[in-house]
Amino acid sequence: MTLEMLSSDLKVKYSKETYTLAAGESQSIFYYPSQGVMEMVMVNSNNKDVRICVTTDGHYSSYTFAEAFALGLVFPASQVAYLTQYDTDNDVYCAVWAPVPVWEFKRQFEVSIKNEGSSTASVTVQLLLWTKE
Repeated sequence: MTLEMLSSDLKVKYSKETYTLAAGESQSIFYYPSQGVMEMVMVNSNNKDVRICVTTDGHYSSYTFAEAFALGLVFPASQVAYLTQYDTDNDVYCAVWAPVPVWEFKRQFEVSIKNEGSSTASVTVQLLLWTKE
């Protein structure tokens, strides 16, 4: 985190929410239209076809647990999300994005999810951010 960010009166913001999404349903999780720092996003689900969408300062990243697995994102990485759990026998999936160094955003940070599967999905999203609000 830069000195400018440290001196800008940012406050920690943590949230953990669980959502139940029908097939095809989307949910906006968090939208912050200003400056801040993202330390961690963690998404758990019982459905590998849940799409995780993150937008920071106009840069968009999106994939399902199944797509992340197919891409080989199964090891800790410093700048991209990776899977910490991909268990098709028990339907347990978890993706984490905890960039090192932390991710600074100047204009926007947004997280949303979409159930692209054919059955209902339970999704828990945890966020750890520093924002002015």
